[in-house]
Amino acid sequence: MAAGILFKFVSIYLYEADQSRRPQEGLSVSSEILEPMLDSSRLPAILTAELVRQAERRWQHLDLHFQAATAEDLFSIIEKLGPLDEENLARRCKIDPVPLLHELKKADRIVSADRLPSTKSSRI
Repeated sequence: MAAGILFKFVSIYLYEADQSRRPQEGLSVSSEILEPMLDSSRLPAILTAELVRQAERRWQHLDLHFQAATAEDLFSIIEKLGPLDEENLARRCKIDPVPLLHELKKADRIVSADRLPSTKSSRI
């Protein structure tokens, strides 16, 4: 019973102090004042095409610093990106992925998906 009372008290009074932080209606900033400050022609480009390419290479593990060097790294890439054929796995590894794949298969952490339709090579 005490837990229920405590829960109700906390749910009512937890954010009471935060109410004083809300801006008053009269202090709201008008869009006319903000418009010149946020003029997009004066802001530098934050996302350039090069930054997008770098991020994509990093997220796809194509950048040398993000490529797999161990079986655990390779498993993490497969888990993150999903099934990839051996050619695409090789592009994401610093070394030949075949021994790493055999190690993962031997440990029953991955299986070959040879029966997938329209695959050129074995997908992992």
